[in-house]
Amino acid sequence: MPELEYVRPTKTRKGYWRQRPFSRDAPSIHQRRCRALFARLSHGYRGNFGKTEVVGKDGNVMELPKNTKTVQDNMKGVKISPVKPRMTSDYAVIDLVTIKRIAEELQEIKKLGT
Repeated sequence: MPELEYVRPTKTRKGYWRQRPFSRDAPSIHQRRCRALFARLSHGYRGNFGKTEVVGKDGNVMELPKNTKTVQDNMKGVKISPVKPRMTSDYAVIDLVTIKRIAEELQEIKKLGT
């Protein structure tokens, strides 16, 4: 059974429920390396205060912090190899539920016998 999580609402978007990302608790090696690189870059440019205007792909002009553009340019060539999630079949989940139910019944029988 996939876990669900609630994404908080913002000024422009309603809150919603989604399936929890499979890599949340155990990220892959590539994801950890990319996060570490991002942390090093953003920490290195932390002294740049102020705002800068950036033109997006759709032509909209956005106002972002100065260090955002620098970090974005340095992260441009970084590639993360995707990790495929390991899916558990419904039959395996049903088998586990059945085994748990049998174990609980055996514990009850053991309590009655003593």
